[in-house]
Parts: sequence; structure tokens; C-alpha cells
Amino acid sequence: AAEFLLLGADTVQVCTGVMVHGYPMVQHLCGGLHSFMLEHGFNSIADFKGASLPYFTTHGDLVARQQAAVAERKAAKVGLANDQNWTGDGFIAEAESMVSNKA
Repeated sequence: AAEFLLLGADTVQVCTGVMVHGYPMVQHLCGGLHSFMLEHGFNSIADFKGASLPYFTTHGDLVARQQAAVAERKAAKVGLANDQNWTGDGFIAEAESMVSNKA
């Protein structure tokens, strides 16, 4: 329930959960929510309702961020840009220059 509240939900539906697990499930849910609130220092649901929204974004934004990160890594890369530049001369140096996870 906390995840939905963090995203701004006003209510959380638990009908199927109650049907499967019985009414004690509601007490368990409330206890878990209370524990979450204590752990994070929240006094009320209003204290954290919607708190995750600033971190929520669209798929398009995530793709753009990934593309920018890849472009930044490629721009910082030293050595051969791609396999077509491979000559075989200085085998070890050329191979090491193409390792993408090298610090």
C-alpha cells in the first residue's frame, strides 16, 4: 500500500486480498503501513503521499537519459572507435582500447 500512496493514491483497494486471505489481511496491511511510517519518520499518510512523484518519469524521458549517458561514455572513450578501425598492429593496445568497462 505504501508504494501506491508514495505515488499519490488516495485509496488502496484490497478486495482480492481479503477474498483470498480473509479479513485479518487488512490488519496485517495496516500494521505494515504503520511500521513503514515509523521506520521513515512519517506521522501521517499526508507526510509521504505523493513523495515519489518527483522521481517518476516517462518512458521517453528514460530513453533520452540512456541515450545521453551512452553518448557521454562514447565521447570519453579513448582508443579505437569501432572494429572497422582495427588494423591488428599493436594487437594488445588496440584490443585494450576497445574494452568498454575499462576505468
